[in-house]
Amino acid sequence: MTEHDDQLLPGPSRQHQKKRAGGALQPWDVGDLPEPPTMDWRKLPTLIGPGILMAGVAIGAGEWLFGPAVSAQYGGTLLWLATLSILGQVFFNIEVMRYALYCGEPIVVGYFRTTPGPRLWLPIYLVLEICNIWPFMAANAAVPLAAAIFGHLPTDADYQLLGITLTEAEWVKAMGYAIFLLAFLPLVFGGTIYRVIEKMMTFKVVVVLLVVAVIAVFQVSWDNMVEVVTGFGRFGQVPDRAESVIAGRHFSVNLPGDGREFTLRGTIGDGTPDFIELLVDGSKVDPQGNNQDAETRTVRAKLEKLVRSEAREGRFLVDDLDGRRRLLIRGRIRDPLKKRRADSAWVAESYMLVADDRTQTFAVGEEMPAEVREWADELVALQGMRRVGLVGYIGEQAGCPI
Repeated sequence: MTEHDDQLLPGPSRQHQKKRAGGALQPWDVGDLPEPPTMDWRKLPTLIGPGILMAGVAIGAGEWLFGPAVSAQYGGTLLWLATLSILGQVFFNIEVMRYALYCGEPIVVGYFRTTPGPRLWLPIYLVLEICNIWPFMAANAAVPLAAAIFGHLPTDADYQLLGITLTEAEWVKAMGYAIFLLAFLPLVFGGTIYRVIEKMMTFKVVVVLLVVAVIAVFQVSWDNMVEVVTGFGRFGQVPDRAESVIAGRHFSVNLPGDGREFTLRGTIGDGTPDFIELLVDGSKVDPQGNNQDAETRTVRAKLEKLVRSEAREGRFLVDDLDGRRRLLIRGRIRDPLKKRRADSAWVAESYMLVADDRTQTFAVGEEMPAEVREWADELVALQGMRRVGLVGYIGEQAGCPI
């Protein structure tokens, strides 16, 4: 930095004279950075506190709720998005830390220095920060908590808990409020806020890492491990799910109507289907059959009949369309943990191909056209979906598959 680069503003002494224009805010004082501290392993414990806080903050709704939910639906196909996000965060955080060291202020203050200044950026950032202060994560955490208590995904059915009867949807809302309010108790009654947060984050990081490590070692099959690891480098691929998939107790079935498309999703609980979602041309309607037109009720009844006839523990059904061809696969779902082997957890037992008003059935091991074999093998290996290139799919279909 040279004298020529600095803007010299009048002041009482030379020491306080060097200033640099600070954009829309007050100018910066110009000085020298202090010498960096020498690295000493004995000082390492002093870094754990801030590091634990950063690690605890980093493990949030995306890693603990949304990531597993997306991976449960699409496997490791979309994990390349996490790779891009991680790389982007690395370079962004490096620059943010450099800014804080050089300028002695948080990066958000630096944002306010840019044109046209805080009068515009302050209300914008207040709106953007609503997602951080609004209890959406507590509401999202309430859904898996309720599912663990109910034994199935929440519906509108009544459920009695602690002597109180509410609908399951109302229980989810109550649990969300409870989680949100309970989060304040340690801060209110725990003493020094930093110490309390540090202890909470330490507990959180240790527990999360232990739980994830135990699940990964003892509950995840080798094929799923490979699927996840390779997914981080499978750039540009997206999942294209089959029209209908019934896997054990869970189902997502599709049926075209008179110019419309109907999709019913849910799970089987206690032998009775729990309908979670009904889509008509992509728009949600009441899955329980209320306020529906005649065609919707008729198609819903057909979908319910299909679910009741095909949904079985340990069995699967995949029904996929490719242009004018339709492929239907039935088979069994084996427990991948018994031998932790690397082959597929789904085992096909029969195939039916419908093309040009002609129906062909194939048994396991029976010869079939090569492209159909490749199509069927991918649907079985990826449990009801295929991987497609994002750019090519958008170019051909003028839309995204998910």
